[in-house]
Amino acid sequence: GNGSLRHYRDIEDFKDYQLSPDMKVKEVEAFFREHFDLIVEVQRLSGNAWIETSMTKDWTLGEQNEQGKNLSQL
Repeated sequence: GNGSLRHYRDIEDFKDYQLSPDMKVKEVEAFFREHFDLIVEVQRLSGNAWIETSMTKDWTLGEQNEQGKNLSQL
């Protein structure tokens, strides 16, 4: 695939949906599973490494971003 969601479902499913910093990781992953039948995994950039968020799925995207920024500054 070319990475486009259009190949999975009608893009109309996605056009009115926006990710927001107050969404939990598990909500984002569930959205892609339910609407596009895709299994996605949210990861957080920490320094030069991508970190799995499997232990922090109840954190919001904003919290994930803040934690990544804090660890990158060390």
